[in-house]
Amino acid sequence: MSHTNSLLKTLSELKASGTFPQRLLLRDPTVAATIEMDVHQLDSLSIQLSMLRVSPEQATKSPLKDKAADLSQRVTGLMEKLKVVEVDDGRGEALLRSNSPVVNDEQRLYYELIAQRQGTTTLNRYQGSMLRSNRKEVPFILTREAMAKLITDLVG
Repeated sequence: MSHTNSLLKTLSELKASGTFPQRLLLRDPTVAATIEMDVHQLDSLSIQLSMLRVSPEQATKSPLKDKAADLSQRVTGLMEKLKVVEVDDGRGEALLRSNSPVVNDEQRLYYELIAQRQGTTTLNRYQGSMLRSNRKEVPFILTREAMAKLITDLVG
C-alpha cells in the first residue's frame, strides 16, 4: 500500500466526536510518522484545521537548507506554492511561506511552514493586515485526499 493510500485509510477512520476545536493525534505505521492537528470541523470529505504537525519516526539526515529547498518543490497540494524565506542553522529551523499570498482588501492570507532539523514540520495559515504588522492564525480546509498527499509530501 502506498503512503498516500495508507494515510487516506487512516484519515477516513477519523470521526467527529465532542466539541471543536480539538487536537487530534494519529500514527500511521506505513508512513512511520506521527500526525498532530488542531481540528475545527470534520466531515466525511474534508477537515478544517488551524495547525498540522508531522513528526517522522526517523530523523532527517539531509542538511536543513536542502530539506527546505526540497519541501518548497515537493509540497504541491496547498492553494499557494511555498518558498524558502529563511534557514537558521543555529536554531535548527527553516521557514517557508506562501510564494503568492491571497490578498483580500487590506488582508493577506498565507501558509507558513516551519521545518526543524530532525524532520518535524509544522504548517499554519495566517491572516495579516497589509496596513499593520499583526497577524492571526486562521483555519484552512483540506479534503482528506489532499491532506494525505500533503502529509506524504511533508514526510518525504
